[in-house]
Amino acid sequence: MRFFAFVDQVAEITGLMHQPGRPGTVSAREILRAAPISLTGFSHYGQVWECFHNRYREVLTQRTTVIVLGDARNNWQPEGADIFRSIAGLCRRVIWLNPLPKEKWSGNDCIIDAYAPYCSQVRECRNAAQLTQIIREIL
Repeated sequence: MRFFAFVDQVAEITGLMHQPGRPGTVSAREILRAAPISLTGFSHYGQVWECFHNRYREVLTQRTTVIVLGDARNNWQPEGADIFRSIAGLCRRVIWLNPLPKEKWSGNDCIIDAYAPYCSQVRECRNAAQLTQIIREIL
């Protein structure tokens, strides 16, 4: 299992997530300090997909499941749906977990509708109970 984090850049954080004695207990603050994932502090999904595709596409196979945890709020930047489609095409499936309430997915700067056609599932995931249920269903 590999882990990546992003804001307007993307970086692999697998080593950070697998620290001895602290598996999976890394805070967002620690990730931001350790990984070069934010130049502006504002999400830019189009830029993230381009960066991910250029740097990491070789890790994607027809056995790969990509799970995106993000609100798809893009700050009115280019969405990069064509690159996301390419990423999804290299994988077995893409599952998007969105922490926004579903009724807010099509408002303001949330562009989940641009990515949803290329996902196997798009689910609201706002808390541990929802995450636990989703994990049970996809595993």
